[in-house]
Amino acid sequence: MARRSKPNGLAARVNRKHAVVGRTHARTATRAGRPLRLNPLRAGQWIRHQVELERVDDSSLRQVLTEICESIFTEDVLVRLPARALLVYPRFATGRKVIQSIDETNPVRDFILAGDHRAEDAELQKLCSLEAGDARQPDRNVPSHPAVVAFTFAGGALPHAGTGEGWPLRHTYDGRFPFEGNCNSFKASDYSFHHTQTAGLVCVHPIIDRLWKRYGAMAKTLRARTWKAFGYDPECYFSDRPRNGLRPGFVRF
Repeated sequence: MARRSKPNGLAARVNRKHAVVGRTHARTATRAGRPLRLNPLRAGQWIRHQVELERVDDSSLRQVLTEICESIFTEDVLVRLPARALLVYPRFATGRKVIQSIDETNPVRDFILAGDHRAEDAELQKLCSLEAGDARQPDRNVPSHPAVVAFTFAGGALPHAGTGEGWPLRHTYDGRFPFEGNCNSFKASDYSFHHTQTAGLVCVHPIIDRLWKRYGAMAKTLRARTWKAFGYDPECYFSDRPRNGLRPGFVRF
């Protein structure tokens, strides 16, 4: 049986900080005129509203964007999600605002799963096997592509298009495309509790990737899908439920 690990003080403080940031976003949005919130039973209405916010004048293009967003919310034709939500490298992040979220004095393995239990030996062996196919970073004890390794380890597929082009892996929260009423958006790669959190990673078809760079409705729709699938909500946008103290970015069900 997997042993449960207790969150250390620093991790708890980081989680509380994220919750405060999310509540601040929510207050700002409310003052801006009560943006339409996602109702899982009326997801189509919310998706259409996100597309309308793009201010696309061409009605045909607007309809195509709506249909694509509805597809990526419900189907795996153009996107792939991981099978599990796992935090694989809790000490690794990129960017200029890196927060070392785990106290180095705390005897935690470099690889932890699901945020509330340590990895079993068999799981670590599988992870090591995946790492063997990816070069190590010379100055860090992680693979060269930690997010890719984490996504694959969590059961995510990385297919290729008919042209042979690989599907890119993306963070749904990449610091762009704020939700309605918010001035900015969370950037997962800046935080070690989120950079390799597979709940925030999606593999997308190259066509979706090109549209993603221009239309934020795609990213917002996939955030909604990962919230529905895993309860991942680092901005406290989708739910006012209490945060899960062991899993930063997740709501407690």
